[in-house]
Formats: sequence, C-alpha cells, structure tokens
Amino acid sequence: MGLAKPTTIRLQEENQRKLEDLAVRTKRSRSQLIDRAVERYISDYERYYAELDEAVASIRSDPTYPADQVFDWIKGWGTDEETSFDGHLDEIKKAL
Repeated sequence: MGLAKPTTIRLQEENQRKLEDLAVRTKRSRSQLIDRAVERYISDYERYYAELDEAVASIRSDPTYPADQVFDWIKGWGTDEETSFDGHLDEIKKAL
C-alpha cells in the first residue's frame, strides 16, 4: 500500500457519532475505520461487477431458453414424461 492521502468527507450526524464511538471502543482512529470501510466497499463492488461481467459473458456465449419451456421441462420431473436435460434441450431447440 502507498502513503495515505487526505480526503474530506461529509457524514450525517448520526454516522459521525457512531464513528466516533467505534473509534473509542476499538482504539483506532476515525481515519483507519473509514479507510477500512471504503476498502471493503470497493472490494465488494469489484467482486460484484466481476461476477456480473461473467454472467453477461455467459449469457452471450451459452444458449438460453424461454422460461416457459424450462418450466414445462421442470414440471415433468418425477413423472412418466420426465426427460433428461439434454433430451429436453433438443425439443426446445426444435421449437425455436
């Protein structure tokens, strides 16, 4: 990690009070707590957007099927009309 750079933020009074209380309880500076909170927030959103990008790429590269046809296939589970997923995919592809 590089050197910390100063940043000014505005907090709601309630958040300011909670931050101060937590700093006292944890014996950490407000800056340390804010830096850690921002670090976690960024990490969470980086992971979220990476997963979202992966999902979009999957949708673009893998076949997708209309929900009603998938639900029809699911309704067949445990019945005499149950088919394997691969077998049902052939039926769906023909319908498209």
